[in-house]
Amino acid sequence: MKIMMYTRNDPPCPYCEGAKLICSVNGYDYEQNIIGEDIMMEDFMEMYPGQRTVPLIFVTEDGFTQKIGGYQEFKKWSDQQSVKGMSL
Repeated sequence: MKIMMYTRNDPPCPYCEGAKLICSVNGYDYEQNIIGEDIMMEDFMEMYPGQRTVPLIFVTEDGFTQKIGGYQEFKKWSDQQSVKGMSL
């Protein structure tokens, strides 16, 4: 599984930090593209014209990439992964 998220540092983003914390707590490896550092805001807006908030999170598993969404959606997704793991 690969997690990729678009985040920002300026101004600080508590939801971005929360998403990274979810990854750390659950042992998920992730990559981030920091808007304004790794990708310019204009390029981000061109790639995702309807996106107005960060983080923007994608999960790739078994060659399939799924757009998860922002922090709330990622938290829900992560909680569902924990339930799946418990039922095995």
